[in-house]
Amino acid sequence: MTFPTLRLRLLQLAYLPSVLLVIATLTVRAIFRRNWCLRYELAIEVETPTGPRRGSSIIEVIVRRSVPFWGANGINFGIAGRAPSAELPDGRLVFVLLHDATNVGLARLAAEDADFIPGISDRIRRMNTGTLWSYLKAKRPVLHVDAATMSRRTKTYPGATYPDLVVLDPAHPTSIRAIDPANPELGLGRGFRVVGITLSVVDALPDTAFDLPWLPGISSALDRVATSTGPLRNGLRPSRFIAP
Repeated sequence: MTFPTLRLRLLQLAYLPSVLLVIATLTVRAIFRRNWCLRYELAIEVETPTGPRRGSSIIEVIVRRSVPFWGANGINFGIAGRAPSAELPDGRLVFVLLHDATNVGLARLAAEDADFIPGISDRIRRMNTGTLWSYLKAKRPVLHVDAATMSRRTKTYPGATYPDLVVLDPAHPTSIRAIDPANPELGLGRGFRVVGITLSVVDALPDTAFDLPWLPGISSALDRVATSTGPLRNGLRPSRFIAP
């Protein structure tokens, strides 16, 4: 090896730490830029023979960018909060169940179906999650989606479905039944109707206080119920009622 060649190799090695530092810096910045958070109040309204009943809770949804190739392409979903519930006149509870992907995608879905995004332009459709959530936090919309819209929605992108609805009697929690917004009387009984859900973008801590003494002891029963009561896409488990 000639002297000029050796000197060139040494110069290349001298630049290597700087190149690695730049790559590491860009990688870390890309990871942290993709940590997005949104908080919203999710409400459910049910029409009963004695008048409307409504319940709500505040939910926090997070998209985290982790080390590439960990999880689904380095993207992980997280939620915190409790499932909103409305108490019916007879004491039964109607729950809007939690699910990571569904809750993360719900703000975009509601914004589209409530016509908040004007004309749902191609530019807005292409917004990534972080950009769209920043837009929603700046505008603080109240997005109402009726039961008919919830029923006819077809999935157009991952997570683009509305949450599962169930009804149960707290005195007999394994009486859980799924509710089809298009035909609510099958799950709720005659004279009951799901009006819809309302999503309001807020800046408040999620609701995590939830006293359901029957919940820890019925995990196995929830699995049986999920397979026998109809369209529960993501099964039933305690984390669908409360997420830390």
